[in-house]
Amino acid sequence: MENGGLVGFLDSGVGGTSVLALAERLLPGQPFLYLGDQKNNPYGEKGEQDIRRLVFEGLEHLLDCGAKALVLACNTATACAVDQARQRLPVPIIGMEPAIRPARQLAGDKPIAVLATPATLSLPRFDKLLAENGGQAYRVPCPGLVRMVEGGAQQGEMAQYVAGRLADCVPSGVVPGALVLGCTHFCFAREAISQAAPGVPLVDGNAGTVRQLARVLQKNGLLGKGGQTRVESTGDLAQERQLADMLARARRSLARPR
Repeated sequence: MENGGLVGFLDSGVGGTSVLALAERLLPGQPFLYLGDQKNNPYGEKGEQDIRRLVFEGLEHLLDCGAKALVLACNTATACAVDQARQRLPVPIIGMEPAIRPARQLAGDKPIAVLATPATLSLPRFDKLLAENGGQAYRVPCPGLVRMVEGGAQQGEMAQYVAGRLADCVPSGVVPGALVLGCTHFCFAREAISQAAPGVPLVDGNAGTVRQLARVLQKNGLLGKGGQTRVESTGDLAQERQLADMLARARRSLARPR
């Protein structure tokens, strides 16, 4: 195919646009279609069966649109449905998981803390991930943070929320060696999380996911050129515009000198 294979991205809302922006940067010209299931977010407060049903509905829509590879740009969706999706669907599927390994490497002998949705932290897939990487890890469920990012909350308000969650979940006096952003929405709250935990490195799984996507596309002859990015929402037009705005924000963040 001249333009390569269309890559479909699925997330419960705006969070996965942070992954999409990096994919655009590392795979220029690849055609992308992003579906934000804003009508049904947040996923992380739902039951496993409901999440799995919504994920399959979204993935099947992307396949109907011609996707040749799929990215679950959502840690909760991956934890609930990636194994079943790989068994049932006829295209390569890339999932996202909390970046425990790089966080452990940064933290050394110190514990880490994992900020994620209640669903992600409670599923067996997360337990397995912790067991594989060893060391001490504190689970910090942050259900309200997804809603705050979707609602456009200010960084100061989010910082106060995160500080409260850390105080509830990490013993007093313990400073983690790294914080894992185990939800793509939390990439849009980096400033707030840094305010709540000054000096602690933040680690997300975006780069690893995009590198795996690149490998899969190359292996399957789906690398593209001259393609474009489209975004769709299961919500209303205002929510679809929000997706486009957050994608633009993620692009600007990547372009900013670090």
